[in-house]
Amino acid sequence: MRKTIVTMLMITLLSLALLADTSGEAGFQMLRINPSAVYSAQAGTGAFFSVDGFAFVANPAINALHRTRVASMTQNYWLFDTVNNNFAYRYSTGKYGFGLGYNYLDYGKITRRDEVGLAIGEFRPMDLRVISNFAYRINPYHYAGVNVYGLYEKIDSASSVGLAFDLGYVFVTPIRDLYLGATLKHLGFTSKVHDENIKLPVCFDLSLGKQISWQQTVLSAEAKLTKYSDDDNIKAAVGSTLTLMDMLFIRLGYKLNYDLEDLSLGFGVLYGKFNFDYAYLPISEEFDDVHKLGLTYRF
Repeated sequence: MRKTIVTMLMITLLSLALLADTSGEAGFQMLRINPSAVYSAQAGTGAFFSVDGFAFVANPAINALHRTRVASMTQNYWLFDTVNNNFAYRYSTGKYGFGLGYNYLDYGKITRRDEVGLAIGEFRPMDLRVISNFAYRINPYHYAGVNVYGLYEKIDSASSVGLAFDLGYVFVTPIRDLYLGATLKHLGFTSKVHDENIKLPVCFDLSLGKQISWQQTVLSAEAKLTKYSDDDNIKAAVGSTLTLMDMLFIRLGYKLNYDLEDLSLGFGVLYGKFNFDYAYLPISEEFDDVHKLGLTYRF
């Protein structure tokens, strides 16, 4: 228990030091978008208990938590004509885990204008992340993991590349199916664009998850706190999944202190080795709602 307290204290102090500077606006906004239809339906929570391939994106240490081998892909019907495609593969023995994936965001066509505002053409901004994961079970109670990824962002004729990583920790508490997780994300650097560095949206997550089983019904729930380096406000999210007969998944989530999002919901169906997932995210009146479709194959 003493080791757990020391570890959590070190992570918290490191996070506060890195998040001390909250001025400015970060780039690579794709890193803020949850790639999974499963977790999006639960307001960005749910990775502790899901076999979805994107679990290590939520917390790198989770990939060693359960023995699994899956591949997942999602297609996000995002705002306006943007396109967001994602893929992830994860393999875990219960002792260690590996993961690979990518996230691609095309912002759609944007009109290029001259100094007086006249249209002179079009360009397509885009973000790309290629990610790898390693997770390890230190002992039955403590799990650690790291994500390492390369970044590419293009804005008109200018572009930037970067290298970053995430650190994750999971504590399996003595209470059955009660997990505590901490994640420090998006630490790294990027090349300059027009002699200016692009800041990454560094953030710290602290989450608590619990699962309750009764006959053929399982209820899992998670609460999460998130602090971004370029935002003075602490954000919160709660989400849950009701699993019926291990084949139907009903999901619900709610975000607190977010500008455009609050309620989210969705469902999933298991058919053979395939999981079909859907998430619906109502956005504020100024923007279109978001629909996400996901497909997972269990090896």
